[in-house]
Amino acid sequence: MYTDFGTTLRENEPNILFSAARSFIQKSAGILSKSEHENLTFPLEVKRIAKENLNKSNIDVFTNPKVKELL
Repeated sequence: MYTDFGTTLRENEPNILFSAARSFIQKSAGILSKSEHENLTFPLEVKRIAKENLNKSNIDVFTNPKVKELL
């Protein structure tokens, strides 16, 4: 019933939509969420956000406001 979008449902996640939001945020470094839309026109800001996300390495998805924004 689901098209493969490159993620898996983890045991501790409530549903496939949550998994999709987690995957989207991790793969896009969060810069494609609506709250970051204005930053897409600033390459240095995009680079800063991406580096910040890479340095965190693990996103706590249950408290991440960008995951909640997508849901």
